[in-house]
Amino acid sequence: MNSKNKTIKYCFDLDSTITKVETLPFLAEHFGVKQEMAALCEELKAKNLDYAEDLKLRLNLLKPFPISEIQEIFTAIPLCSRILRFIREHKEECVVVTSNIDLYIKRLMSEVIGCNYYSSVGVEEGDKLRSIKSVISKEAVVKSLKGRLYKVVFIGDGRNDAEAIKAADWGIAASYVKKAALEAAIVADMEVMTEEEAIDAIMRFQSSHTKLNEHLSQKF
Repeated sequence: MNSKNKTIKYCFDLDSTITKVETLPFLAEHFGVKQEMAALCEELKAKNLDYAEDLKLRLNLLKPFPISEIQEIFTAIPLCSRILRFIREHKEECVVVTSNIDLYIKRLMSEVIGCNYYSSVGVEEGDKLRSIKSVISKEAVVKSLKGRLYKVVFIGDGRNDAEAIKAADWGIAASYVKKAALEAAIVADMEVMTEEEAIDAIMRFQSSHTKLNEHLSQKF
């Protein structure tokens, strides 16, 4: 990538943006608690809880299962190949911003995806998740990057991505795995229906940013 684009950060949600599945239901099915997870999700939807509390309650279902096994499952989870290729080709400019727990995703990130990431933080005890130390604010990550003078592109699909999409310089609602949440779609600069559309949108932002930099350098 041209060095003039080093001031851009491409931020990707993980579930249904890089992965082809929602990871917590995927794990629940593997461990035989799919119905319990589905029932809990319906119950939480009706209660309309704060996202952090909602996430903690869903993660409680996975606490009995070994972190090492969950990490292994994550390394084999199906991924969106075109998105993954872009990230690998531009790993210095890309970051994953996910509410998933660091203890679960660290092998996926280091061995498969290969870029830096921001996530929620868990506390481990005896190869099990003991507690959730913190749940990430994706909006805060975007604002922090902008505060460090990066131009930020954020691509995600969930309601918990909406504020980050809104705060980004270019927000993209991802509808190529499943339909993006209304909260994300209405604040996005655009909604994309395929992985290729997503990459095209990112490249158009990159091109515009490069042209602006060139114009400013010539002017001053």
